[in-house]
Amino acid sequence: MSMKRDPLGAVAGVLLCISIFLSGCGGGGGGRSPGGPSGSGSGADRSNISITIRWPGETPLGKLIPSKVSRIRVEITGEGLSSPLADTRDRIPGTPTSFSFADVPLGNKTVSVFALDSGGSTLAFRKIDIVVGTGDTTSDVTLGVGVSDTGFTPRDFYINPGDTVMWSNGGSQIHTVTADNGSFNSGDIALGGTYTFQFATLGDTSYHCTRHPSETGKVSVQSGQPRLDSLSPASAYVGFQVTLTGANFGATQGQSTVTFGGTTASVTSWSDREIKCTVPKVAAAGNTAVTVTVSGISSNGMSFTVSLWKDYIKSGQPFRIIFDAAPNDDGWLGANDPLGSIMGGKTYVCRYEQSTGKWFTTGYSEWNGDNKYTTSQPTVWGNPDQYQLNVWDYRQLTFNEAGEVIDSVYGVVGHLATHDWRAWILSGQPFILSFDRNTTDDTVWLGGYPVDFLGIFYVTTDTLSLSYKDTYNAGAGTWKTVGYNESTGQPDYQTQSSDTQVNSPWIGIADPNLFQIMSWGLGFTFNAQGELLWQQNVIGHLGI
Repeated sequence: MSMKRDPLGAVAGVLLCISIFLSGCGGGGGGRSPGGPSGSGSGADRSNISITIRWPGETPLGKLIPSKVSRIRVEITGEGLSSPLADTRDRIPGTPTSFSFADVPLGNKTVSVFALDSGGSTLAFRKIDIVVGTGDTTSDVTLGVGVSDTGFTPRDFYINPGDTVMWSNGGSQIHTVTADNGSFNSGDIALGGTYTFQFATLGDTSYHCTRHPSETGKVSVQSGQPRLDSLSPASAYVGFQVTLTGANFGATQGQSTVTFGGTTASVTSWSDREIKCTVPKVAAAGNTAVTVTVSGISSNGMSFTVSLWKDYIKSGQPFRIIFDAAPNDDGWLGANDPLGSIMGGKTYVCRYEQSTGKWFTTGYSEWNGDNKYTTSQPTVWGNPDQYQLNVWDYRQLTFNEAGEVIDSVYGVVGHLATHDWRAWILSGQPFILSFDRNTTDDTVWLGGYPVDFLGIFYVTTDTLSLSYKDTYNAGAGTWKTVGYNESTGQPDYQTQSSDTQVNSPWIGIADPNLFQIMSWGLGFTFNAQGELLWQQNVIGHLGI
């Protein structure tokens, strides 16, 4: 680290240079200041001021201007001005920012320069005194932390390792810049004097003025501007997890945030190079910008698409309705669940078939104490475009784009989730095989296809077959089946089976959209919609 005390302007070339060019009225025109000058006098008692702020970029002393600076504001006060002259311009890195003020009254003036972020907060500040005369003159200043008789501006200054900070005494008294931990001390800084210090160590350093202890400030040395490199996935629904990768996020979250279009997301894990969060409920679905803000410094924004739940449902893909648990299930949906089928705290897999308007639902039926599957005929209730859900023809449920499931009387009673049958089975979660009843003659059920040659699976003469629970053990490559065995009459018969050709949900199928499962030694094919297939014919469905 290095420190140096300099007179005004002695640190020439350090980062930001402001050239002020003043010309009398004989020196040429120039535009009027924004809103026009305030004051008295005309002609020879006025002058034009041109201010150019240059951005020399990186230097051996580091960069003084925080990268978050997006605008520069200049204010001029002093003799002959009843109100300040002011203008604000966007900062273009690497390009000079120019200001012009015309017909400025002659006399002593104070020029204040503010480096602002997009929200208007001051990130860097400098104030100098000039004399506006009839002749041309120039003056160079550097922008850093301003010291006045009321304190430091800005009070908190964020920089990178190796950056140099300059304090400039623009007050009427002597001040000091003294670190609380003793790491630096300017000594007395005379009026108009400056002090610079180069920071190399990460962390916060608080400081004060020894002559005026109430004047305090802080320099925060960070590992650099946070940077976003990727989002995975780049499109998801409200409530879904998204992984952000990049750099300079910090080891812990602290007060740092992730925002989607300005809406703060809930964070589940945070490290310097990876963040996991859930998509927040935004004002509208569609493209939005994801940004990470660390200690007041924002990253680059990356595009993210908040998807519509209604479009997902209309696509025909399976989805889960996860109902909230209820303290008293008898009164959970009350009269709104006339069949007594839906049970609080249970999960149901649904699918909407847009071509027919049918709804498919599998899950635990409180009415018959078992998992069941139904195909609902098209009804007037159940249009995803109108945000309606039809679970076993229960017609009081709707949803919103936040993924909330809403009962017409009880309000929010659950939430939506996408469902991947292959991932579900591979994770070892139990699932249900539910065979369709194609005939009342059990000897030729399944349309006569020789599937159940052992006579194990049973299809009732009612509208539903009995359910069979299957579980895949990825480590052992085995399948466990529990259910009614027709050949033995055992209601909870179970066994484990394995087969080198059908021991994984993704082996042995040429079609990448089809997968295999095994139950009691018999191999079945299923698709992403959860349909159970035999020779390309739907013979049943998967459920949970």
